[in-house]
Amino acid sequence: MARWDKILQRLKNTKFETPIKAIFLQEHNLKNPAEAKKLAEEYGFHMFAVPLNSRTPKGGTAILIPKGQLETNPRESHHEALARVKSTIRALPDGRGIACDTLIHGHMRRIASVYAPADPALRVAFFTSLKNLIDSNTIMGIDANCVPDVTLDRQSTAASDYENTGATTLNDLIASLALIDVAREWLGTNPFFTCFKGQSKTRIDRVYVPDVNGLIWTHVPMQVELFPRPLTANTLDHEPAAISIKQTSQTRGKDVSHINESIFDNATFNSKIIEIINTVLQTHTTSWADTWGEIKRQCRCASIARTMEQKAERTAESLQMQLRIQALKRLIDAGESSPQEETQYVLLQTEFNTKRDHFISPTSTPEIAAFKKGSTHDQATAAFFRP
Repeated sequence: MARWDKILQRLKNTKFETPIKAIFLQEHNLKNPAEAKKLAEEYGFHMFAVPLNSRTPKGGTAILIPKGQLETNPRESHHEALARVKSTIRALPDGRGIACDTLIHGHMRRIASVYAPADPALRVAFFTSLKNLIDSNTIMGIDANCVPDVTLDRQSTAASDYENTGATTLNDLIASLALIDVAREWLGTNPFFTCFKGQSKTRIDRVYVPDVNGLIWTHVPMQVELFPRPLTANTLDHEPAAISIKQTSQTRGKDVSHINESIFDNATFNSKIIEIINTVLQTHTTSWADTWGEIKRQCRCASIARTMEQKAERTAESLQMQLRIQALKRLIDAGESSPQEETQYVLLQTEFNTKRDHFISPTSTPEIAAFKKGSTHDQATAAFFRP
């Protein structure tokens, strides 16, 4: 327990740029984690863990959630939220995986800590069973004991080949769930290693996140020693993989109210404007500034309303014209059109192209220009371009 006490003390006292939402632990080596859970509570963490069994000398997985970061539903107490999370806990045999469902930035996610067997002969079956623990909405921290790509995720001067059994099975599962390998997506082909043993450096420790709209993730190189090493240590063993995530609201904007000048080409609408002006003048009782302001307010409201009506009329006109063009085009493509229909097709296309500027939404041209500029300027995730 002395080392566990030092780890919790370090986690509590370390200041991070963004608050820790969860910590995934592998190989905690606790056969009875009850005492460790009690100590974690004293340091301000909720600990969810599965113990080792009598046949397993090393291993075990756990999840730590700071008490202040356990999110609640509306009108839900902290105690109720903790009970809700505990009710969703699921685990793999031999303490090799634990998962629970919790709110992350207001959205329900599954979080999982997984520790794959070091024995290559056991990995394929283990990764096959992993589908019982995780889903497409999972944030998973895993010590996989194998790498996704030996050309990118391993560096060694050893002459022997790297034993990467099970990697294909895990890669297939990750692909089927559309989970994202944050470090690799963020770094491209640049090297990043988490395990250092002898002549070999590998990226066996990874964090996967779901591919969902609004979830912004960042690879974070961990420069703080979260898990204290022995004072006599002079070599690296494992370095943690860490990410930062943020959930955007995805609130859609609205068109700015505008007045289309073409509405004043309509004599009937102009008569309505004159009527508004005369009515306000007849009721003039205060200052001329107030009267002028009321004239502008009423004329503006009427003009915006007429602009919206005109837009709806032109949209309906555009739709009817496009449907007629499409019907004629189908006859022409099938070789069933008459000369009169072909002439009508040409005239309709010409008329439609002439009126195109009237049919386009007043905000569509700026939106198209902004999108093109943004596409060339921003380097964003796929969700940035997803409708």
